[in-house]
Amino acid sequence: MLKSFWGINIAVKNLDEAIEKYEKLLGVKPTISSDPNMAAFLGITAASFVFRGHSINLMTSNDTNNPVGKFLERRGEGVLLVSLESDDIDKDVAGMQKDGLQFLWDENGQGGYGKVNFIPAKNMNGVQWEILEPVPEWLERKKQGF
Repeated sequence: MLKSFWGINIAVKNLDEAIEKYEKLLGVKPTISSDPNMAAFLGITAASFVFRGHSINLMTSNDTNNPVGKFLERRGEGVLLVSLESDDIDKDVAGMQKDGLQFLWDENGQGGYGKVNFIPAKNMNGVQWEILEPVPEWLERKKQGF
């Protein structure tokens, strides 16, 4: 079942400048990583803020072969995707597909952060959605502010 809003990912051109702005806005420091287990794809650097139990991720890439780089090249800065937390992604995605939603992958992906799949922006009024079943470690990391 979908449990809650997990977070939002924002594509930015200059990560250092964006971090400065978001630190002032949110009053918290981010965790910065280019680990593909955190950012899901190679070549992406992410700054993750945990604010009131939700994740706000600033992401950048100079590589136009990954989703963030492609997004920045085509659309510029902005909301890349919105994430929802699932406690059974296989069941949730199957149900959503039965209801007519189209996902990026036929099989849910698996990373160090958990299982994931995406509903492309073209299918959701211009906003890409991520369905995420985080591993227990990520649930704990989020509680502790990553």
